[in-house]
Amino acid sequence: MWRRDNKNYYLFIFLSFTGILSSQNLVDNPGFESYSSCPTMQAQLALASPWHSPAGSITTPDLLNSCATFMQGCFSMGVPYNRNGYTPPRSGSGYAGILTKYPVANLREYLQAPLNSSLISGEIYEVSMYVILSDSCRYATDNMGMYLTNGAVSQTGTPFANQPIYVTPQIEHKSVITDTANWVKVGGLYFAQGGEDHVTIGNFRSDAGNTVLSSNIPYGSCGISGNTAYYFIDDVSVTTCIFNMQISGDTVICQGDSSHLNASGNNTYGWYNVSDLNLLLSNQSSLDVKPDSSITYIVYGDIDTGYITVNVLASINFNLGSDTTLCIGDTLTSDINNGSYSFLWNDGSILNYNIIDQTGLFWLEIQAGASCSFRDSIQVSMLELPLAELGNDTMICEGNSIILDVSQNGVNYIWKDGSSNASLNVNTSGTYFVRCENQCEQSSDTISVQVEQCSYEVFLPNAFSPNGDGVNDVLYVRGLLISTIELKVFDRFGKLVFENKDINNGWDGKHKGKILSSGVFAYELTAVFADGNEKYMKGAISLVH
Repeated sequence: MWRRDNKNYYLFIFLSFTGILSSQNLVDNPGFESYSSCPTMQAQLALASPWHSPAGSITTPDLLNSCATFMQGCFSMGVPYNRNGYTPPRSGSGYAGILTKYPVANLREYLQAPLNSSLISGEIYEVSMYVILSDSCRYATDNMGMYLTNGAVSQTGTPFANQPIYVTPQIEHKSVITDTANWVKVGGLYFAQGGEDHVTIGNFRSDAGNTVLSSNIPYGSCGISGNTAYYFIDDVSVTTCIFNMQISGDTVICQGDSSHLNASGNNTYGWYNVSDLNLLLSNQSSLDVKPDSSITYIVYGDIDTGYITVNVLASINFNLGSDTTLCIGDTLTSDINNGSYSFLWNDGSILNYNIIDQTGLFWLEIQAGASCSFRDSIQVSMLELPLAELGNDTMICEGNSIILDVSQNGVNYIWKDGSSNASLNVNTSGTYFVRCENQCEQSSDTISVQVEQCSYEVFLPNAFSPNGDGVNDVLYVRGLLISTIELKVFDRFGKLVFENKDINNGWDGKHKGKILSSGVFAYELTAVFADGNEKYMKGAISLVH
């Protein structure tokens, strides 16, 4: 059965999801509001449990909160005023801060927290956070990301030079965030593999992999603000999505086919490919798609949200082979890898193999899913075994010839004299040999041909006496080198009373088993000689008792 592949799609969006229902946030303390004590200096993220730096980290992500109003200037960790300028929180009274660029190459800071419940395989989650650039920093960067893992990830490096965590986050904002006045939503939809129980936030690229822009704003005088890119993080969220919108359409199609998708129950619609939620595909209730590979589509409405996965079945590469010829008695076995397919042969067989032992056109149709079928055929011919048959030894009349013919389809010939034709013209006495062969087998034969002087004489007595005395009781046709005869005898009324085609048989004077009375009978005789010449005779025969 074909099913959707629960793979990770890397999503990044800049819009609020209208009509999407979400369950409880799996991130505790998502806005960094709760703290064990008010922050008094940098690097105190751990005061906002369960948030912390990754294991191995030497760098200093910050906790900032409005409770820290007693500190001023470059020592302030307050909200909205602090050592990094003026930034009101998106909600509540706190947020966290991290560096994404630093004078020391590739230095990175990360926020990390356990989820209060592990993700469930196959479920779809909305993963998001809000990000804003400090208004006192000189630089801005792209690639702000969120990385969901089964277990916590660690960070390596030396003091003051912690290296990036080199992974590809499931959520990554590809654009440079330069806004210092408005919080930017970074997030997307994530198809869980199952078991993910931690979230890590930061920039997961090297300096060379990032785009760095000058913010073109007056940067502050505190510490290193003139050489950094520093961002505040607020309202981190991982929630299960609830989709209520009904979407219809073909969910399994063949490669090259299209599917008409239709959503209902809303007033407005927005169709997106889950791999690029920034690209609006349609704002109509329906969408015609022709994907090259399996894709999940999301449609946002003003009331509900839904998604549908269109699975694309690639062409099945199977080949019965080229048309072929078999020898009589041989078989051809076509065996196809079973896979998750159904089979139908031209003879009604539903097995994944067939044994072919006869001439014909054979085809196999493979069905994949409910709508995709693929067919191939093969033409099989059967090659007869060669037969060299020259007949019985024979005689021919002097001056005549006989043609020895062994012609067959697809056969090669070799005669005793070295010739290779299908026939041989013989006019001299001798023993003649031929071998017939093809790709299957070979066969040979010999014949003796005797050349005689022929008189072409035929003798038929003009009277006989079938009285049982053993003398002249049977009427025979006699002559030299006669191959066949045809003798017909008629009574005086023209009625046929005897007919014979075998020179070795004669007439015993009977008709239908009864001896005829004495009388005169007419006859017609045709004799064929060994060389093919014929002689025709007619006359009268007396039957005497």
